[in-house]
Amino acid sequence: MDAVKIFLGAVVTLLLGALVMSWKDFRHQVRNTPPAELAKLKSEIADIRLEQERLRTERARILGTEVAAPVPEAPRIARAEEIPETGGVYEDEVLPVPDDLAGTETAAEPETPAASEVDRAQAIKSAPPVARIAEWVVDGGFGIAEVLDPAVVKKDAILCVRRNSGILGRLKIGEVTPEGAIANAMARFPGPKPEPGDELIVEPE
Repeated sequence: MDAVKIFLGAVVTLLLGALVMSWKDFRHQVRNTPPAELAKLKSEIADIRLEQERLRTERARILGTEVAAPVPEAPRIARAEEIPETGGVYEDEVLPVPDDLAGTETAAEPETPAASEVDRAQAIKSAPPVARIAEWVVDGGFGIAEVLDPAVVKKDAILCVRRNSGILGRLKIGEVTPEGAIANAMARFPGPKPEPGDELIVEPE
């Protein structure tokens, strides 16, 4: 019985060694091997695996033990028609795509405004109003402003027209009277024009 065990163990070891060596040699030569040779080598490897499984089963039967889990199958080699002229194609060399990512494109990260832009918008929104547009003459490019802070709204003072958290443009204060101040546009407004209710602020740094 001991001689049978030793014999079977030696045979299994030799077959495992032969399988490993054959597989390594096969991978090394496959790129320059014709399709017919590849098919023949693949058949020989399959025969070795079958013989190995038969011997393992026979050994387990003699020893009265359970059959151990089979050796993991070697990576499948592409069929002859799948092999390009430049060499073999190995399935194990291609990384699989996860199911939840298959057929989808990488979602573009949403753009976020720069921190400086956010800070400036916040500074504009929180700046205290020093005057408010009471009337605006579109053709003349000037308006009458209600003065809220006389210490700031003085002749030649330059103020910004604020709407929400944005600046529409800049005005230069002309004459200041108890009824209000004359506010002249320093340049043509590129977008919306000032309207009654828009606030004037000192431009944040």
